[in-house]
Amino acid sequence: MPIAVSNLLTYLPPSVAHALAGYPPWLVIASLAVVALLALWVLGKVLKWTLYLVLILLLVGAAGFAIWMLLNAFHLVPSAGS
Repeated sequence: MPIAVSNLLTYLPPSVAHALAGYPPWLVIASLAVVALLALWVLGKVLKWTLYLVLILLLVGAAGFAIWMLLNAFHLVPSAGS
């Protein structure tokens, strides 16, 4: 039993449903599928670059902490009390 596009259009705002009613059902569904895939692709790219940013910040923070601890171990950083 095929799904009627008119049933799918009931979930959209009336202005959008009215604008899409003139197009063939296969074109509406194909266009929505392409838009959904594009949105997922963009989301994947954003998540990947967010992961890269977090990894770089973590590495810079760990290197800074290691340098700070090394300088403190050799008493090269003045203490707050002196």
